[in-house]
Amino acid sequence: MGRVYKAEDDVLGRTVALKFLAPELATSTSSVERFLREARMLADLDHRNICTIHEIGQDDDGTWFIAMAYYEGATLKQKLAEGPLDGLRALDYARQTALGLAYAHAHGIIHRDVKPANLIVTKDEEIKILDFGVARLLDGTQYTAPGALVGTYGYLAPEQTQGESVTEASDIWSLGVVLFEMSTGGLPFTGEGHAAQLYAIAHDEPATLPVTDSPRSQARAAIVARCLAKDPADRFASADDMAIAIGEVLAATPSGTSATFALPTWAPAVPPPQPRRALYAALGAVVMLLAVLLGPSGLARLGLIGTHIDRTGVAVLPFEFLGDNDADTAALGQGLAWYLTDRLEDLDRYSDAFWMVPASDLELYDVVDRAQVRDRLGAWRVVTGTGRITGANIALRLTVVDAHTGERQEFDFHDTAANLSTWQEDLVSWVVKVVDPDFPAEGETAAGLRGCTSVPSAFMDYCRGMGHLHLPAVDGEPRDPAVALATLSRAVAADSSFARARAELGYAQWQQHAVDDSVSAAAGRSQVMAALSMDSTLVRAHLYQGRILAAEGDTGGELVAYRAGLRQDPVRATLLKAEGDALFAAGEPEAAYEAFERFIAIRPGYAPGYEYLSRSQMRNGELEKAEQTLKNQLAFAPRNHVGLYYLAAIITYSRQDPAAERLFLESLAIQPTAQCYSNLGTAYYYAQRYEDALLAYRSAVAFGSPTDELWRNLAEAYRWSPGYEDSARVAYHRAIRIGERDLVSDPADPSLLANLASYHSLLGHEERALELLEILSGLTVVSGSTDMTVAAVYEDLRRRDKAFVHLESALELGVPHTMVENYPGFRNLRSDARYQALMDRYR
Repeated sequence: MGRVYKAEDDVLGRTVALKFLAPELATSTSSVERFLREARMLADLDHRNICTIHEIGQDDDGTWFIAMAYYEGATLKQKLAEGPLDGLRALDYARQTALGLAYAHAHGIIHRDVKPANLIVTKDEEIKILDFGVARLLDGTQYTAPGALVGTYGYLAPEQTQGESVTEASDIWSLGVVLFEMSTGGLPFTGEGHAAQLYAIAHDEPATLPVTDSPRSQARAAIVARCLAKDPADRFASADDMAIAIGEVLAATPSGTSATFALPTWAPAVPPPQPRRALYAALGAVVMLLAVLLGPSGLARLGLIGTHIDRTGVAVLPFEFLGDNDADTAALGQGLAWYLTDRLEDLDRYSDAFWMVPASDLELYDVVDRAQVRDRLGAWRVVTGTGRITGANIALRLTVVDAHTGERQEFDFHDTAANLSTWQEDLVSWVVKVVDPDFPAEGETAAGLRGCTSVPSAFMDYCRGMGHLHLPAVDGEPRDPAVALATLSRAVAADSSFARARAELGYAQWQQHAVDDSVSAAAGRSQVMAALSMDSTLVRAHLYQGRILAAEGDTGGELVAYRAGLRQDPVRATLLKAEGDALFAAGEPEAAYEAFERFIAIRPGYAPGYEYLSRSQMRNGELEKAEQTLKNQLAFAPRNHVGLYYLAAIITYSRQDPAAERLFLESLAIQPTAQCYSNLGTAYYYAQRYEDALLAYRSAVAFGSPTDELWRNLAEAYRWSPGYEDSARVAYHRAIRIGERDLVSDPADPSLLANLASYHSLLGHEERALELLEILSGLTVVSGSTDMTVAAVYEDLRRRDKAFVHLESALELGVPHTMVENYPGFRNLRSDARYQALMDRYR
């Protein structure tokens, strides 16, 4: 019913797919309505596995069209023309499709025509579901004649062939057919002509899917069989459940495949914390929690009284600019979005309608699209921008999308860079009025031009400099900070009173040289202080001052800096989080809890607040509180994949519970990550399932850029799996290489020192292990996980008296006795009478 063209958007300079209503249908009112219905439904679906729609419009002759994202790749039908796919790829494609269908079903839409021709496989092996043109809304609205067959014959469910009600289960059937076809190259039901094929679908058993002795092959056959059950009630209860079932199969898959699953650390395995690596080593690194808006009952449970539960989160994604200089143009889009976010953060304290997602959080949690903003962060308003730069002229289309209603508002800004107010003020004013039509004018006036400039070139260089600082890495390599520093320096040179630019330049310079160039670092510190002296209301400068003082070991001064910023802006997210971290580091956990609870109250539904609170509770040994905090969060965001695996990690850390494995597998079915596979491996390790742990750790490593701890995890799994002795040594050597490198920049990290000592002791490097332990003994160690590692090192070095001293300290600091009892490295120590006496005190 449509014709599709590959086209170039000559305003925004991007390639799109234009779908026009077929000319022979253009005079049909019902066809036009149907065409527009498809477009509206697509516009409401914002998911990584569903085709993105950009625009609905009419050509000059009145012909309707939809402008959709253009994807490089091929349809699944084209891929299958070359023959069936390998089992893992087929399962991965089916899982992605199930996730997209689950999202559509949750929004009241059934596809009704799931087939290979409607599935595009991009160059990045990502599935995109196309053509919801025959979809039917779940509310029962009828758009086709009663009893009419809609769909493609070979993929119709039995109830479709008989004109019965079509439900989500019908899409699950069709996806089962697709999985069968991907596995075999043929269809499960055939016949001479359509009538025979339809009869076979309704009455015959499907063709047998070939099965080998491989458990994966058998599991795939079972998934297909369940999808193809004649009775819809016997199929998977939802597409989500189907995705989870496939995820369980992929979770048992070795690395190096399209499915990717990290020592068994004494707490959840993680990347380095920011900014203090040692602070949270016991519980793992920063995790990214999904969120939705809290309801009144959730706030009541947390004891947060007087919170604006109608406030919603707003996130500004980096703008996409095209122009002659690709790097500078992309940087301007990134930086202008960063500036807009910063200014909106200045204003959200005056509003009862919205709060802002910090731009740094989008970067930290690797959030790049509207679906991730909503699903991972719980923000329901998303600001996007696309534009083009031609010489000094800038064209920018801003769009604000409301995920609750699907409503979107757009505005086109066209002006030269010289007309500074357009880019420095008008963008901010328009977005504020969209997200809060009742925004008080006096509030906006109060914020004024805080920290801004009257020099156009300074502002544009500031935006480009911020963009260069925060552009994503290329092929895993971070951007050269020299470009950002040079660009920000030009901004300050053009306007020496531009406090905002001076603060960013100073902090970037300090970060770049804090380790290797004390003179340049001191110059950067001075720039930050100069910016504060110019404008004491610049809250980001207070944040930077606090971070610098923290790195210098001045915790008291750090807190003073953060609180000075909070006096200027009591609801600033980054400052509240920084204050909580500083309080915890100062040994005031209850005060830290209060800071994180304020964070949650001010930003209802923003999941990182729960992360910060639960993380500090766990670090303080209050595992039950941490577990309950995450359960509260998951009650409002049940598909929070990070919340699921972090809760599972806490359960694994505190006790042996089969529920943890299920939570890990649910998380992997939603979004496979290295952290989840790593923590799943740790759960298997302490359950003494070393082969399963090995597979999980391998898959975590397959994600790339593994840490020293992840290599240690893999080495430990090799160590206790017979026949892998050489592999264990290789993995330990890799852990040492990374750990020794990191020790140069962080020589007083207790966790890193303990880990390195353990690697060296297991490889027989006794002298180096003892040297590291000597350094560690001069530090204040308050981590149970670190003490447990040290105990294991002393046991390996045959210094059992010291091993018992640190083991007792680990138990005293909250390491669960079950973890000690299940650690195989203590196998010989358990024969000592002191071990039983010690464990009896902590069981």
